[in-house]
Amino acid sequence: MRYDKGPLGALMDEHERAAGEFVRLINSVPSAIFDAVLDPTTEDEDCRSIQRICFHVLFAGYNYANSIRRKFAEDVSSPEHFYPEQAEFLDAMNAMLAYTEQTIAGRYSMTEDDLLSTNIPIRWSDHHDMEALLEHAIVHILRHRRQIERLMSIAR
Repeated sequence: MRYDKGPLGALMDEHERAAGEFVRLINSVPSAIFDAVLDPTTEDEDCRSIQRICFHVLFAGYNYANSIRRKFAEDVSSPEHFYPEQAEFLDAMNAMLAYTEQTIAGRYSMTEDDLLSTNIPIRWSDHHDMEALLEHAIVHILRHRRQIERLMSIAR
């Protein structure tokens, strides 16, 4: 962790911490079940296998960063959609984190009031303030980490 200053520094440190926990979990997944359909009854296709959950977590991370970039009229991009192999996941997660870091670089001096008053339009709601969106990004990773832990317990 870098321990950057201010509320954005704290949020990025926690985002990196959650991502690190997620990657460690993915590294512990037996390769035989990584791309296996473990939850065939779910309506969400991105939650049927651990590999698909990894895809979902990665591209949600890019979407959160792109929402912030759009708010500040910056260029947005995302890599091609792909379902990472287990061995590719660490690099893919690090790239998403680097993209998020680039998104907020130069904004570490924002106060909590600045973050709370920066409304960002998002797909599933009218808007989130910048702090709430980054907190959601962190909790999103944590929720899917828990989901994978549950799927692994069922697969054993």
